[in-house]
Amino acid sequence: MAKTMKLTIITPNGTILDREGVTYLEVKGTEGMLGIMPGHSPFVTTLAPSPIMFKTEMHKYDMAMSEGIIYVDFSKVTILADAAFFKNQIDFKLVKELLANAKERLAVAKEKEEAKKIAEKLAGIQLKVLVKAGENGKIFGGVSAREIADLLKENYKIEVDKKKIELKDAIKLLGTTNVQIKLYEGVIGKLKIDVIS
Repeated sequence: MAKTMKLTIITPNGTILDREGVTYLEVKGTEGMLGIMPGHSPFVTTLAPSPIMFKTEMHKYDMAMSEGIIYVDFSKVTILADAAFFKNQIDFKLVKELLANAKERLAVAKEKEEAKKIAEKLAGIQLKVLVKAGENGKIFGGVSAREIADLLKENYKIEVDKKKIELKDAIKLLGTTNVQIKLYEGVIGKLKIDVIS
């Protein structure tokens, strides 16, 4: 059985590492941490973005990588990754910027997903609004966007900004009115309002 193994790390920019004499490798798979020694039985699995640590007889090395794939074949280990860096090559300012951008994109995606859920809820609601009306069916005052927002919050625990309710004027007649609510860019909620006296 071999006492060492060859570790190769390849990215779209080329071969980052091609090292003989590796005695131990530690990486994070999508299912958990992997410790690999020479002679390990063959396998292929996916890797999560994480640190990489490997040892030779004399040194220990630390790297970082994006997600990727690892192929182990007894005395050869190959990692294919989008990016991989030695610890001293990492631009921590850039990493912070990338992390901030990723968090921002995640927050935007979360907001949009929440808006889609609200749109689904609104589609199943027929909001009843009780008003005082004259004999001709005209309402005294009218049903405003603010009143619609308040009723949604009070009756269904759904909070929407009254400014996002597309209502040119207050509803002034009895009956059913279809209203659109701009919940998020590209996400429109549709609500049926029954105005009754």
